[in-house]
Amino acid sequence: SYVMMYIPANELEPLVANAAGREQATDFRVGATLMQDPTLSQAILELARLITNRVGSRIEQEYALYQIALRVTQHAGRFEPNALTRKVDVLLERARDFIHTHITEDLALEDISEAANLSKYHFLRLFRKQFGITPHQYVVSCRINAARHALDTGDSLNDVIYRHGFADLSHFNRRFKRIYGMTPRQYQVSIAS
Repeated sequence: SYVMMYIPANELEPLVANAAGREQATDFRVGATLMQDPTLSQAILELARLITNRVGSRIEQEYALYQIALRVTQHAGRFEPNALTRKVDVLLERARDFIHTHITEDLALEDISEAANLSKYHFLRLFRKQFGITPHQYVVSCRINAARHALDTGDSLNDVIYRHGFADLSHFNRRFKRIYGMTPRQYQVSIAS
């Protein structure tokens, strides 16, 4: 059977957001407009029956509408980042590129935030929200990772420490061990064997 139904966006949006576990669904887009989904078809037919025959309660209609939103979200929907989200992503990528380019330098939060064209504190909040760690933690992680790669190539421990921005051996040891579960010397021995 064929049923044509128009569901106003203002009614569907909160249901899609809820089904997707989001605050709002203004950036939701339906990827496929033609689907073979028996469960979705059944939900649409049920909603049409409830409305057309004026049977059932409002809660039954809302439940049928929610089932439609849930199926569309699961099978055909996607969230497109809005322009603001894309801009923030670009700015944060610019900051990460700056960090990678200047990883051996004494980086300040102000330098990184300027590369992203954001205030220090706004940048700090956005970076943490986007990546789950602070810029400082990210810089240290990048330095440790770069230092590990240098150790892989056989560079001396002292050269690696100072070239990658660590003040001294104990500082480097603590950070390295926290990430890799062993000291840099233990790591060198393990890769040599």
